[in-house]
Amino acid sequence: MAKYEDGWLVREFVCSEDWKNWEMHPQAEEFVYLLSGDIEFLQEVPSGITATRISGSGAVLVPRGVWHTAGVFAPSRMLFVTMGGGTQHRPASGA
Repeated sequence: MAKYEDGWLVREFVCSEDWKNWEMHPQAEEFVYLLSGDIEFLQEVPSGITATRISGSGAVLVPRGVWHTAGVFAPSRMLFVTMGGGTQHRPASGA
């Protein structure tokens, strides 16, 4: 299986520390659902960085083409749904 397929990318995993990268999906929005834990989800929008704190459970929708990352306050189970083709990453210095 390719790391980032051209079709739908549906993944669940546990995050125990801040993400080391920003990522961006050029083909579609990304639905992110926090199943458990405590995170701060960061999105780089034209006006700057927006931060959304989610604790317990909740969701955020990342617009197509928006760079995003997360800070982790407690081990967190997350579910991600997006189109995987063209996904890009860059280092998250200080995120």
